[in-house]
Amino acid sequence: MKLEKKRSILLLEDGAIFKGWSYNQNFTCSGEVVFNTGMTGYQEIITDPSYYGQITILTYPEIGNTGFNIEDNESNGIKSCALIVKNFCLFSSNWRMSISMLDYINHVKLPVIFGFDTRSLAKYIRSKGAMNGCISNEEFNLSCLANKLKEKPKMKGLNLIQYLNNTRNYKWNNLGETLLNNHKIYYYIEHKNLIREKKKNKYNSTKLCVIDLGTKFNILRNFNEEDCFVKVLKNNVKIKDIEQENPDGIILSNGPGDPFALNDEIELVKDIIKINKPILGICMGHQLLNIAFGGKTFKMKFGHRAINHPCGIYMKVNITSQNHGFSVDQISMDKNIIHINNWNFNDNTIAGVSHKILPIFSIQYHPEGAPGPHDTNDIFIKFVNIIQSYKNNNSINTNS
Repeated sequence: MKLEKKRSILLLEDGAIFKGWSYNQNFTCSGEVVFNTGMTGYQEIITDPSYYGQITILTYPEIGNTGFNIEDNESNGIKSCALIVKNFCLFSSNWRMSISMLDYINHVKLPVIFGFDTRSLAKYIRSKGAMNGCISNEEFNLSCLANKLKEKPKMKGLNLIQYLNNTRNYKWNNLGETLLNNHKIYYYIEHKNLIREKKKNKYNSTKLCVIDLGTKFNILRNFNEEDCFVKVLKNNVKIKDIEQENPDGIILSNGPGDPFALNDEIELVKDIIKINKPILGICMGHQLLNIAFGGKTFKMKFGHRAINHPCGIYMKVNITSQNHGFSVDQISMDKNIIHINNWNFNDNTIAGVSHKILPIFSIQYHPEGAPGPHDTNDIFIKFVNIIQSYKNNNSINTNS
């Protein structure tokens, strides 16, 4: 296949202009421009629903070397609006690879522009703050691009979960069928030999309901590994349907956008709290829980998107994977009922809280570490243990 290298442009809403190249078909798209400093995990990043609608800068200079495989997607499709990279590898090679990155992005039509000094660009965003941008390899009239930018709404106040198409409830069985049956790329690959041998489902000891705000597959996989039966429920599920499921515990998943814009989901979380079940909030779920308890959130200058954020309290530190642009305002929290048990040591924002009475806790990082370290994998075990203790004693202290 003959590749045609095309001129490309990035226009930021403050008027800054950056120029690069692309191999894609013609495109023009806009979104909030953010950066991720991780050295690995580009497949997980662009399929993570928390990145929905964002133009993502990857600061590591070489992207695409290992291609794409059938296991590392975090959802059933591409969620990033576009990628900005420095060097784009044309000849992917890895023993787990199913398809090269070039073939993949062309098939799913993901805009990728390269040739940028992405670390310099990330520093610019860090100093100025995350902002909307427009990229194109077909339109170079700055007035036209500026007009498209004006039409793009700001992230603050934006409900993005409504666009994720979480239209059904489903059981997660850890065998990959959900991924294979819903991601069109696997019909492009000859995947008939990739479907695993079906095993008898053993996940029956603990029943969990996951409220799908944009959940990552690896969160579900980790709970399967802890012998849990996992039922994923769409974000507009009714409280009576949750009660009918009668789960042992409830997870509020990660997701994109401004948590304060999710009025229906906030009311749902308030109702979930009333049914007196153990609850774990992850990222967006963490923010919604704290809003439900009377707290507020704020838009961060450039957010946390990396796999090396140190979090903890006192003398204990865990390195965590993070991806969020909003944070809980500690001043707004009711300290009489909420205990802060985790801080981000980079900027002293809240990284985790627990309720002082109810079996509820939440975290502002990704314990599954996909991509990223596994320092906090014990969160899954902790939540299952809380559930079992609560079932046995009908009370539990989550502050430890």
